[in-house]
Amino acid sequence: MRLILTLLMLIFTAPAWAGWVKMGETDEAVFYLDPATIKRTAHRRRVWALEDYKHRSKSGGLSRRSLQEYDCARERFRNLSLSEHTERMAGGAVLAAGTPVIEWDYIAPRTVGAAKMKVVCK
Repeated sequence: MRLILTLLMLIFTAPAWAGWVKMGETDEAVFYLDPATIKRTAHRRRVWALEDYKHRSKSGGLSRRSLQEYDCARERFRNLSLSEHTERMAGGAVLAAGTPVIEWDYIAPRTVGAAKMKVVCK
């Protein structure tokens, strides 16, 4: 009986394990969000995002993970923390990590950023 209950719980909670969801792609990178990490506070949302570079960066990185905050009412976002990694999907060694200067950037329509904001702010 326990096994059946455990299996049922796994089936119904599987979407929470979904992990990175591809949001778009440019010539430079593929962009992902982890919808399970969305945290809501008033009209703002925080979510973990990932960029997989198509070519190694000057510092040797193949991906960057960031904690992003979205201001849904004003359609803008900012990065709260960043880390660059030697392998794709935030794998390998961390080349650099820190907190950037926190400034808001407005999101242009019909961009990967607009697609990400739509998911985060819905």
